[in-house]
Amino acid sequence: LTAKGNSLDITDGFAHLKIKDLDLADHQISSFENITYTKKSGGDSIHVNIPKLEWVPDINAIIDGKVMADDIRINSPVIHIDVTQKNEIETIKKISLWPETKIGKLIIEHPNLEFTKKSDRGTAKINWKGTDNVFELEDLNISKHPQTHFTAGKIRLSLHHFLYSSAKGRTFDAGDGQLNVLLSKVELEQNEANEWDWKAIISKLEAKKFVIDSLGKQAGKLAINSARLSDFSVVSSSLLNLRELITNNTKFKLDELTGSYYNNKNQFNWYNTGYDKNTRFFSADSFSYRPTQDKR
Repeated sequence: LTAKGNSLDITDGFAHLKIKDLDLADHQISSFENITYTKKSGGDSIHVNIPKLEWVPDINAIIDGKVMADDIRINSPVIHIDVTQKNEIETIKKISLWPETKIGKLIIEHPNLEFTKKSDRGTAKINWKGTDNVFELEDLNISKHPQTHFTAGKIRLSLHHFLYSSAKGRTFDAGDGQLNVLLSKVELEQNEANEWDWKAIISKLEAKKFVIDSLGKQAGKLAINSARLSDFSVVSSSLLNLRELITNNTKFKLDELTGSYYNNKNQFNWYNTGYDKNTRFFSADSFSYRPTQDKR
């Protein structure tokens, strides 16, 4: 099957999809250009603009209700998402209805993302203007039996000009810095309570010049000038328990950690700190601590 055309316009309930130009061929490089997608329902809204999408589709599998494709490349997408807490359960149900999927490789270049979630606790926001950023995913599989199960062989993520603010006012700001992450053996599974459990291995993480603000009861500020982390396993069930998380990791390595932490009572500074869990060896070029001077 091959097809070429323009001005594709599809409306389905509250959703509207438009593609200006398309060139489609089974198991060959295909492209969609000037894609717009909008959906508004129950206070939630999604707006997506994609100048160009290239991919290698398996059209027979798609006709059979599955998503099968290789080498998907999305260039400069602009995405605006606004959701509310009251529709969160419906969103989870829709995710669980996602069809069986196999994608060899997905690359998203220069994404521009604005995400807002409103709840009784406040408003959480994500802003990501990716001038030089890439999101890359390999070997994505979504199966349906017995529950919805997502796996990915590798996920590469580069964050630059990235800002996250939680509903409680906590912020993570990459600013002019950068965070490069390579995740492997990523799994996301829906459990019997229809909640999501996930786990992954941080194979490689490199951070430069980013800030996490409003930490803890003392509203501390953590600034990381540089850091490298490898072979660190993360699991959703122990994500909020740092001691348990470190105990369950037997061979991670932290290098070149330089930064500072300040709150209303204490000031910490460290330079070129490292720790090898396998050998239990800790090193630091320098470390300093002093109480914060009373402003009264």
